[in-house]
Amino acid sequence: MYRNYIDGGRHEGADAAANINPSDTGDVIGEHARASARQVEDAIAAADAALARADALEFVVSEVFARRQELVDLLSREDGKPLHEALGEVLRP
Repeated sequence: MYRNYIDGGRHEGADAAANINPSDTGDVIGEHARASARQVEDAIAAADAALARADALEFVVSEVFARRQELVDLLSREDGKPLHEALGEVLRP
């Protein structure tokens, strides 16, 4: 059975639904867990938390990009790196 993926883990559902091949209705491909109402609420809460983390990361990335020259200058002064190498470190994914 394919379990639900909620907040980083796999969970059994309240019940299951068969995934049936539409061209051969006798061919059951697998079973998928159906979430309970509580599991749906947990999944929504986990998605909201993940969105908040994504927003925070997007803010940090935007700040690094906006201040890239300042960071490049600091890296170059601190480590003696050529500016192009420091820029590569600042912008490295």
